[in-house]
Amino acid sequence: MIDFGRSYFTWKSHPWQRDPYYKYQGGFVGRIGAVHQVRIQLEAACTLTHSETGQRDELFLLTPCRAEYTIVTENFFQIPNGEFRVVFGREHGVPLAYKSTSQPDQLKRYKIAEQFADFSMKVRSVDGARTLTAPQEVIAATMADDLMNGRTTYRDEETGVQVILEFPIKLINLQQDEKLFQVCMGWVPLPDLTTWDGISVNRVFLADIAFSGLDYMEFLLLQRVEVAQREKAWMDAVRGRDRLELHDPNKKLPGYPPPRPRPLVYHELVRQDVNTVILAANAEA
Repeated sequence: MIDFGRSYFTWKSHPWQRDPYYKYQGGFVGRIGAVHQVRIQLEAACTLTHSETGQRDELFLLTPCRAEYTIVTENFFQIPNGEFRVVFGREHGVPLAYKSTSQPDQLKRYKIAEQFADFSMKVRSVDGARTLTAPQEVIAATMADDLMNGRTTYRDEETGVQVILEFPIKLINLQQDEKLFQVCMGWVPLPDLTTWDGISVNRVFLADIAFSGLDYMEFLLLQRVEVAQREKAWMDAVRGRDRLELHDPNKKLPGYPPPRPRPLVYHELVRQDVNTVILAANAEA
């Protein structure tokens, strides 16, 4: 049972160098040569295992962060604002896709070492976790205020890949007399197994989940939408520093300006037969 509250990804940046174009590249506001360090909590985990080759990959969804300027004393948030979310394995990152599952793109895995001067993944466990497989056990653990994770397994027949998702249970609904429960929460990294290349996948979807039994789950995918033309004036209006400000307005890189952040909505529903167990441990232990 993963202790998500004590599991972190940490990284150290390379010494900051002046970008040839952007004044606030990466949202960093500081001196030349400054080093930036980050610790960010893990949100959920996904393990992929191929049934024939035994190839295994662990992926971790990191907790979200709003686009910000670092490290400053005011004007912290970038406006227009986006969201920083990543999925990291032990050595590579996997892009998040905000398109429909039926829409292909050119996303590819990348090496984490190419981004950071140093990094580490600390995945800690909870001792003494027990496995719950009956509704009344889940209800009893909830009423006891136990720590609870869900661990969901399913297999993709086309690729032969088994997927195991593990996530902290943050919200659960109960009907004690009827011995019913329902989990509705997010987020988990849902792998796009159509991009499996024998080693891992090249994109994942960000999904909220819901289930009221242990053999079926629904994933609600987060997707990016374009705004109406009449809304763009206020949505793209800059407040404070401009994330896209150039050192020299007359020196622009090809394709400038890049698109501003766009809204994300939960829209596409993916249904999946699964095998879920609930892991529980005494919160006081």
